[in-house]
Amino acid sequence: MKKRIISILITGMLCVFFSLDSFGNETVYLTTGEWSPFTSEDLKDYGFLCRVTTEAFGVVGVNTKYKFFPWKRASFLVENGVSDGSVGWIHSEKREDKYYLSDPLAESYNVFFHLKNYKFDWKTEEDLKGIRIGVTIGYYEEEWLKQMQIESNWSDLLNLKKLARGRIDIFPCNQEVCMFLIRKNFPPEMAKQITYHRKPYYRATSHVIFSKTTEKGLRLRNLLNEGLKRLHESGRYKQLADAFAKGEYD
Repeated sequence: MKKRIISILITGMLCVFFSLDSFGNETVYLTTGEWSPFTSEDLKDYGFLCRVTTEAFGVVGVNTKYKFFPWKRASFLVENGVSDGSVGWIHSEKREDKYYLSDPLAESYNVFFHLKNYKFDWKTEEDLKGIRIGVTIGYYEEEWLKQMQIESNWSDLLNLKKLARGRIDIFPCNQEVCMFLIRKNFPPEMAKQITYHRKPYYRATSHVIFSKTTEKGLRLRNLLNEGLKRLHESGRYKQLADAFAKGEYD
């Protein structure tokens, strides 16, 4: 019964995807989810990661179609061969075993945000003792820093607002995510008062995952990698990355 339900769901999803089919060049069907400013249905070109993916496939003659889903469903559709791949996944050994991973679309960093008038420096975890640290509930920083003086809040934005009011001293966050939130939610004068420490506490790369259950998964991964290589060699990738850093995909 369960297999039958899954089969029906997959058939329905296939109808959604392939009703969008286009003529001419090959089209790759990709899922993704909301992760501003990297991916979002509300952002220009669906965000930086989708723009890079579109251009990389474009230079090797492949069109792209995107559909947004909750992240768990986005990966489910790849696992079951409904979509060809999914954009915006952090590298891990577990994912590498399960999917074909593209070369990196981008590298991201998690850093400590603080007010400019708060003198903050750190090299080891010992340097974080005695500092009021905001953390977002459910994120791994909550577990990592549990021995410190932490205050748990429901969202990154709430933590940033508390930081701006001086109710916490530092806030660990993805650099691009929090810079995006600051640009979108704080008046310019307040935004200028917030900065971050240049030493990351975490680095990660984002990728497109491709299905290992379809014959074309590996071929599409290799095509995307070739396209990414050409973008880097031509200097086009740097142009896109510079625009992203300036907030041009907001």
